[in-house]
Amino acid sequence: MPRMEPTEELLIALRTLKLERRNQELEKIGLRVRRKLEAGKVDFGQRYSIHTEEIREGDLVLLHNTAREKDMSTEAKMAFRWLGP
Repeated sequence: MPRMEPTEELLIALRTLKLERRNQELEKIGLRVRRKLEAGKVDFGQRYSIHTEEIREGDLVLLHNTAREKDMSTEAKMAFRWLGP
């Protein structure tokens, strides 16, 4: 039995269906990505909480040395960026 060639209308209709499905799949993917991002934000917030306690005199704290961030020499790159106990 000879194989029939698809008509131009059929090819256009099939391509249109594929594009519609592609758009639907992209929307699903976008929703999934947004849900994962939100879940990641919640997880990060639960794992790494910022201290809200007031710092009082006598408390041990670390001081960030911002001058070292600007110094790009090899020695400074390997040095500690935090000063403290």
